Amino acid sequence: MFLEKFEDRYYFFITRILLSHLKKVRFDHHYGSEKSLFSSLTVIINELPKESWVSMENILKFSKYRDLKVHLEYEGKTDNYIFSAQDGEYSCDSHYYPLFFEPVLKGGFFYLAALGLCEIKYDTPKSEYGIKAKEKEYISTWDSLKYVKLTPLGKYVFGLSESYEQKAIKKVTKELKFDEYKPIITIAASDSITQAKLEPYTDKYDTNRYILSHTKIFRDCKNTKALELKIEAFYKQIEKNPPQVFKDFFDEIKKNQNLLKRDLKQVVIELNNNKKLLNLFMKNKKLQELVIKAEGFRIIVLKENVVKLTKIVKENGFFVEF
Repeated sequence: MFLEKFEDRYYFFITRILLSHLKKVRFDHHYGSEKSLFSSLTVIINELPKESWVSMENILKFSKYRDLKVHLEYEGKTDNYIFSAQDGEYSCDSHYYPLFFEPVLKGGFFYLAALGLCEIKYDTPKSEYGIKAKEKEYISTWDSLKYVKLTPLGKYVFGLSESYEQKAIKKVTKELKFDEYKPIITIAASDSITQAKLEPYTDKYDTNRYILSHTKIFRDCKNTKALELKIEAFYKQIEKNPPQVFKDFFDEIKKNQNLLKRDLKQVVIELNNNKKLLNLFMKNKKLQELVIKAEGFRIIVLKENVVKLTKIVKENGFFVEF
C-alpha cells in the first residue's frame, strides 16, 4: 500500500490538506501529480540516520543544497499560486520556499507520522519569514514541525531494515467502578480511552476517580434537546444501568430545566434622581397605571407601553430619546 501511494497510483490528494493555505492550486491528474513530493521525501528519508532525531532545519538545508523541488502541476503553475496574508497577497513565484515547498514538505512528514512511518516533534506554529496568514501567526499549520525520526515500520517500508516485527498490543483493562453514595467513577489510570469518554461529564476527583459535574454536562448544550441527548449518550456509551445516585443526578438535572424564564415583553427603565421627575411618577395616575413594579429608581413596564410612557413624560417637560 505504501509503495503504491509513493508511486502516486491512488486518486487521493493529501496535498489538498497540506496546501489548503494557498489559492489557485489544481488537484487532478490532468497536469501532474504528487509524485514529486513523494520522490523528494524518499530522497530525504534514505539519507536520514536510522536511530536519531533530525531537525527540520537541517532537512530543509539538505533539500535546498540538492535542489529538491516539488510541483503538483508544473513550475509555471506553481508560480501562480496565491497566499492571502495579513498585509496583502503573495505569489509563489518570488516566495517558493516559504509559501509552497516548506509547507508541503513539512506537511508530508505530518502525513507520514499519521501513517506510523515516522515520529515528529512540533511546537506552536509561527512564521519565521514575517509573512502570516490573516489573524494567524503562521503561514500554514505545518510551520510547527521541528524534528523527525523514523519508526521501525518506516525503516522497513523504505528498505532501510530487512524486517519489521509489530509490538505486542497490551490490552487495557476497562473496568469502571461506580460509587453507590456519590456520583464518582473509578477507572484504571492507564485507560485513556475511558478517560476521554468521561471528560464531557466529569471533573477529576483524585488520581483515578472522576465525579459528575454540572458544568461539564451543560457545556455545549444550547437547548433542552441537546442536554437530554447528552444524558442519553452517557447511558448508551458509558453505563446502561449505573447506581441510583447517578440516575438521581441526571433526573434532577432534567427536573430543574428552564426554571428561569426571560420575559421579553417587559422593560426596565432607570430614573435619574431628579425630584421633579420622581414626583411626576408618584402623582401621575396615567403613569402609575403603566408601571408594573417600582423599586429604588427603577420601574418595570410592558414593552408595548413604552411609547405611552414617553408621551406622558414629554408632555410634562422631560425629553426622552428612546
